[in-house]
Amino acid sequence: MCTLKPCDILLFRFQVKKTNELNFAQKVKFHGFAEKFNVPVCNACTHSRDSLVRQYQVHERAEDMDPLRNATTDYLTKFGGFLYHPDNPGGEASKLHPLIFFWWSSMICKPTNYAANNSFYDAANVLVNTGLCLLNWAGRTILRSTVSTAEKIEKECYAACCEAAGMIEKARDLLAQHYEEQLHTPIEARVGFVEGLLAMALAGAQELGTLRAMHKEEDKERMLMKDQLSPELITKLLHQCAQLYQEAHNHFKKVDKGDDGLTVIMKFCLVKSHAYMAYANIGMAFTTNKKGDNASAMASVRKAKAVAQNAVKLAKEMKKADKDLIRWALSIQNEADAKIAKFDRENTMVFHQKIADDPPELVPPQVLARAKPYDLPRPSEELWSNNVFDQFVVKGKAIDDHAKKELDDWEKLQEEEKKKDTKKK
Repeated sequence: MCTLKPCDILLFRFQVKKTNELNFAQKVKFHGFAEKFNVPVCNACTHSRDSLVRQYQVHERAEDMDPLRNATTDYLTKFGGFLYHPDNPGGEASKLHPLIFFWWSSMICKPTNYAANNSFYDAANVLVNTGLCLLNWAGRTILRSTVSTAEKIEKECYAACCEAAGMIEKARDLLAQHYEEQLHTPIEARVGFVEGLLAMALAGAQELGTLRAMHKEEDKERMLMKDQLSPELITKLLHQCAQLYQEAHNHFKKVDKGDDGLTVIMKFCLVKSHAYMAYANIGMAFTTNKKGDNASAMASVRKAKAVAQNAVKLAKEMKKADKDLIRWALSIQNEADAKIAKFDRENTMVFHQKIADDPPELVPPQVLARAKPYDLPRPSEELWSNNVFDQFVVKGKAIDDHAKKELDDWEKLQEEEKKKDTKKK
């Protein structure tokens, strides 16, 4: 039967976005978005954002993600009044939500000089960034798993992926509800792109959950699944891994504009989807062969080999070929070859059946990983008390004028780039 090892859990390593250490008071004053504003609130948000930015800068070396979690919560708590009225968190958007235009670097796509954004755009980027940091942590931590530490590490990495999925899911909701996509909106700020990240986070959690389930076959109290673990159930879990990576690829494809960075992620998702589909077919073959249907089993393992070969081909075609990813895909192809030899030998000696023309349909996928629900923290009562919210007086026209100027500048830049491209051709 198929087996997973910690070294097989190869999660994508995301490049986390960068953002500036923003002085809230200067930003509001510079753009003239507010006739009046509360300096202590702005200063508190500035210091909190500085701390969060520092956590993003060191996350790749951090073994403990709690400081990042705490910095994220602290910032969103102090920043909360720019999202919702302190007395109605989660209700209508705060009148302050357009006060500040934030800058975020591009994660994988070509940078753009313009992004119409607001406080919800910033909160969504914070949640996505923190979520990706957690995924990166899980991806590098699971590879350090040993026999003695496997139970603890697998559990923590699974939980981190579910937590990341919850944050990314909340970011998607914020963008969908409070951010209007336009032609010039960066790909990474589009709901479709965030949907793809969510599917990848869930896929990582599904992989880790499946690994845990396999390792706990003899200990039902520690198993994630209530059902008794069986080859058929394992096949269902592997099938869901393949489905989630395919779903991620489909979301990315809808927003793809030919950026090399996104192409790499899309191809990674296809490699993983094909590899897990091959694994699922091997599992299906094991089940059908055990029931005496050797003809279907032989068809399933042949399909598994074809799909695994495609995974290997795609992995080698990636712009920055990942040796571990190629190794893993090749190992699945080799396992399919071994099963073909085994089932052919059994057929010759015992079953004497003709290979089925088509392999049987895979058992329906089994969902194991779910996003851990994430609720934005309530605005700080200490910071936003005593009618502080009402001390901000917003200039609507100033915001509109600034947005128009930014858009005009962006359109001029696009025209200049088109002229340059035309001259090159």
